[in-house]
Amino acid sequence: MSVDRQNISNGFYKSRLLLTQEADSLLVEASVELDYRLLHTVIPDNIAVAESIAQQKPVTAYAAKSSGASSYRFLAKECKKLWRLS
Repeated sequence: MSVDRQNISNGFYKSRLLLTQEADSLLVEASVELDYRLLHTVIPDNIAVAESIAQQKPVTAYAAKSSGASSYRFLAKECKKLWRLS
């Protein structure tokens, strides 16, 4: 199966930072101009994600109830739906 558009997810999102908000606006503008699809899932900046990387474990196994793990599960569901998998 081929996908005719590139997909972008916004990772390690820090909503309180002005820089993040400006980058988000630029992503939206660029996605229209370059025909990219922005995924709806946003991965928040989360300590459990950083710790899981240091422990060399998926965040879904390291801290299954964290907001980071929840966001990655939601991203996986979004991708499966988008790519029409199972």
